[in-house]
Amino acid sequence: MYRFCQLPFHFDVTRLQTDLTRANDQVWLPHFVKANYDGNWSAIPLRSVGGRIDHIFSDASVPPEGYADTQVLERCTYFREILRAFCCPVTSVRLLKLTAGSAIKEHRDLDLSFGRGTVRLHIPISTNPQVEFYIESERVTMGEGECWYIDATLPHRLANHGDSDRVHIVFDCIVNDWLKNHFEQSGYLPRQLDFFETRGIRREHAAQVIEALRAMGTPTSLRHAQELQTACAAEQ
Repeated sequence: MYRFCQLPFHFDVTRLQTDLTRANDQVWLPHFVKANYDGNWSAIPLRSVGGRIDHIFSDASVPPEGYADTQVLERCTYFREILRAFCCPVTSVRLLKLTAGSAIKEHRDLDLSFGRGTVRLHIPISTNPQVEFYIESERVTMGEGECWYIDATLPHRLANHGDSDRVHIVFDCIVNDWLKNHFEQSGYLPRQLDFFETRGIRREHAAQVIEALRAMGTPTSLRHAQELQTACAAEQ
């Protein structure tokens, strides 16, 4: 299965929820892409660029050494223990909360896939049976204390139809041999990237990219524009 997999880790739910209580002293920051959700979707950064407590988004242009623990993570002993157990570079780490009755609209996150070398992992801390998470057309049910990978470059959506909040630790890791071994143990089969993904281009943005390349007018840009045009035509 290329869309998602459950990794061979399981964490103590009581200790997770104890650290969540410690973190709850911090203000939850509304997610910055407000068009992507209805209701309340918010975050607390645990690792961020420069360790900033007001920086809740993952910045792929910043190398792992540009990320640092925030003051919230410093008081959450079990969260720190979990992150130390991952023997791979870890960049952004957040608590993400979707309150009861809220929903995240279908969207895609560029570059966050095993095939592109950066994976986004989820550890549910608090959830309920009425949480519905779909990647493409397939529902994924994640239990408290489990560890899951989803290919976030694929269309995914989420709704919390229950009467309690859904809270996950969500963290981004750079794929190395250690992480590859655990994915293999989980039976994960990565998908082949298409023409656009190998070039870091969203399919829906191809027309704008072609126009911009042609406007540059160099032999190289014109060649790339033609390659993109050919790939678009092949899909029709």
